[in-house]
Amino acid sequence: MKNQMSLKQSFPFIIGICSLVIGICVLYPGALFCQEVYLEVTKEVAPKIRINISLEGKEVTQVLASDLERSGYFKLTSQEEAEIILKGECQQIKEEIVAEVSLFSINQTSPFYLLKGRDGDERRLAHRLANQVVERLTGKKGIALSKIVANYQTEKRKEIVLFDYDGANERLITTDYSLNLFPRFSPDNASLLYTSYLRYWPEVILHHLNTGKREIVASYPGLNSASSFSLDGKHILLTLSKDGNPEIYLLILANRKLERLTRNQAIDTSSIFLPDGNSIIFVSDRSGSPQIYRLNLKDNSLKRMTFEGSYNTSPAISPSGDYLAYASRVSNQIEIFLLEMKSGDSFCLTSGPGNKEDPSFAPDGRHLVFTLTKDYSSNLYMLDIFSREIYPITTKGGYSSPNWSK
Repeated sequence: MKNQMSLKQSFPFIIGICSLVIGICVLYPGALFCQEVYLEVTKEVAPKIRINISLEGKEVTQVLASDLERSGYFKLTSQEEAEIILKGECQQIKEEIVAEVSLFSINQTSPFYLLKGRDGDERRLAHRLANQVVERLTGKKGIALSKIVANYQTEKRKEIVLFDYDGANERLITTDYSLNLFPRFSPDNASLLYTSYLRYWPEVILHHLNTGKREIVASYPGLNSASSFSLDGKHILLTLSKDGNPEIYLLILANRKLERLTRNQAIDTSSIFLPDGNSIIFVSDRSGSPQIYRLNLKDNSLKRMTFEGSYNTSPAISPSGDYLAYASRVSNQIEIFLLEMKSGDSFCLTSGPGNKEDPSFAPDGRHLVFTLTKDYSSNLYMLDIFSREIYPITTKGGYSSPNWSK
């Protein structure tokens, strides 16, 4: 699409608008305190299964143990204290590693389940085995093969980086030596949306991961940012300022038809679809400070979702639609909160030094990834919303705006 401003004219305007959008995330100090209030849903969580791993193959064993521990369902222990014992071996056959693993219940001499797997990569094989163990023993889908995408900042540039859910196998998706922001997975995990400043003004890019092909899907005058996919992957929500101030728009990917969804003088941004496909969640400062709202697309009815605190942003919805995670300023520090959609009750999930921002749900709806910034360094962490256990994903700093694959 043709940009109607010259670069010299548009760049100061765009930077100003972008600063304004980002500013609603930092300028409103809150007065509430984060209390140790635990969710009622913790009553539904069964005690951890005590499991022992006796498996030949050092890397496979270590990764499998970490996967099971991070799943939230298992506690690693000795054979004497275990309820479940996992025994097996890994063999190198040509270019593949083949594993055969048996699961034993306590005091049983014969296995009740046999796992088999093969892969050319030990870590990936361990992830496959972990997912099988989780599903067999809990009935839940494992997340060990899921991916996370994020921003990675080095010097004065921000690139898009992709890695395994535990931080391994990191690879750069972009090497533009520019600013690439707010990456978001498509529902099939085959492509990404993000905002790029490669041509000096913000444009929304559709990046196909398999081929590396990139398409410009929004390059209107002003701000093009904060994009996300619909659940069927056919539509995009995004923030545009082409009509004067940042508003939420719906873009049909097939024909690039655009529909404006919000109309006011406030800043509207960070929009996402709810799982029912009939409503969206977004952030607006129309009340005087950033708050989270729900817009029904069928009748255009609007509902404010957050009331406590003068700064609530970065909404993320669980796959089931039961929970909304968001960032909220708490006594001059940002924490992650969880809102139960049915009751409207919200709970603080995090505490301790540093700002916690950018929550994104795992496919299991039990875990979140978020950015923790302290001592001038930003890293990604994994949080179990039921147990409140936290595990590091990155350690070298420079990471932000994570998004977990579906």
